[in-house]
Amino acid sequence: HLSLAGIQWFPFYFWGLYDLLKQEKFSWKPVLLAYIALFLIGLTSPYYVYMTVLITAIFVLGFFVFGGYRRLKEREFWKSLLLFGLMSTVLVGLAMLPYVRLDAQNGLTARSVEYVSEYSASPTDFVIPPIHHFLWGQWVDDRFSPEYWQEATLYIGAAAFLLGVFAWMKRKDSLHR
Repeated sequence: HLSLAGIQWFPFYFWGLYDLLKQEKFSWKPVLLAYIALFLIGLTSPYYVYMTVLITAIFVLGFFVFGGYRRLKEREFWKSLLLFGLMSTVLVGLAMLPYVRLDAQNGLTARSVEYVSEYSASPTDFVIPPIHHFLWGQWVDDRFSPEYWQEATLYIGAAAFLLGVFAWMKRKDSLHR
């Protein structure tokens, strides 16, 4: 999992994307931050580009659902978004070029959906504690022990869940809604 060494670009990308969505007047800073970070994600892993595009769609949809829909009428918003989209398409396309060429030479292994599904995370992998948990690990292992436990230990954690619930409950008291 050497590509995990390149996850530092994600915060920069979403920082730039969020600033791009929120900016009142056009500025190159968020456009360039998101653009360069997405290019660096592309240089790290094509899988990360795919996941970033999916998460970006959910992120942007959430932004619009929770009040950002007013931005759709602003010209500066569309200018920023269009510049980011065009510039990203070019550089991310260049980053993906070696993989496209390798695929054209039949150098990439094709895998069936069943094979990929076997090693992919399922929604339960984020909520079922790992079998090595000191409190309930044995209980989980007796009932839910996955065949590939390394791939299925994605438990977010009770502490993170409780902090998220607390933040959601206190959201009206915050200056940063």
